[in-house]
Amino acid sequence: MNGAAGCVGSAMTGSEIGRLDGGDPWVEYAAWRADGKVPATAAGRTLRLWDHAGGLLCSCSDHPSTITDIKWVPGREEVSAAVYGGLICWRADQD
Repeated sequence: MNGAAGCVGSAMTGSEIGRLDGGDPWVEYAAWRADGKVPATAAGRTLRLWDHAGGLLCSCSDHPSTITDIKWVPGREEVSAAVYGGLICWRADQD
């Protein structure tokens, strides 16, 4: 894995159960799609979508400023990124 690896653990036992590559040395935000199949990470101005095995699906670096939050839109295949001046929405067409 390159970049920073995020730890996935069990809240009940405190034990690590896996790791995901965050795509950057410093990842500020992470959010999982409701079905648990597509995690999204944000680092600086870049939003990345991953498959459940940690493979990069896409990298969206067109943001005009640093991403300050990310959130999956409930019931849709879209993730929104909060940036200075508004929101930018991206569609995840991968299951």
